[in-house]
Amino acid sequence: MADAGKNVLITGAGSRGGIGAATAHAFARDGASVVITGRNVERGAEVVDDITAEGGKARFIFADLSDLADVERLAEEAGEIDVLVNNAASYRASIKPALDQDLEANAESWDTNVRAGRSGATPRPRNSPRSSRSWRASARASSPAR
Repeated sequence: MADAGKNVLITGAGSRGGIGAATAHAFARDGASVVITGRNVERGAEVVDDITAEGGKARFIFADLSDLADVERLAEEAGEIDVLVNNAASYRASIKPALDQDLEANAESWDTNVRAGRSGATPRPRNSPRSSRSWRASARASSPAR
């Protein structure tokens, strides 16, 4: 059990049958304590219930990664982590020919898929290349003008 005792944060894991939930199950079976995130509390609770029913440790934190304030809150609420899996993605109405794309949907996709993972508030695993200590949310995160 290589992951026994590790704290694992998996974004976009709040849906049964999804890649994030499957990843959370695998880490939990290997002895890790998992924190999963998503934008739907009920579905996230179902994934947590499934993991704990199998004897694993899991908790859910609601977070909309297109919102930097939510990213910062997630970083604080998740606590220290050893492994970060950035699985969250948003493509609502943005997978269309360029001229048919809705600007707001495209901005949400960018914020969730790219910016959230690179903001100063993004959770960083302990001993990650960017930090020699446990990560903490950074107040330096800034949001580009839209």
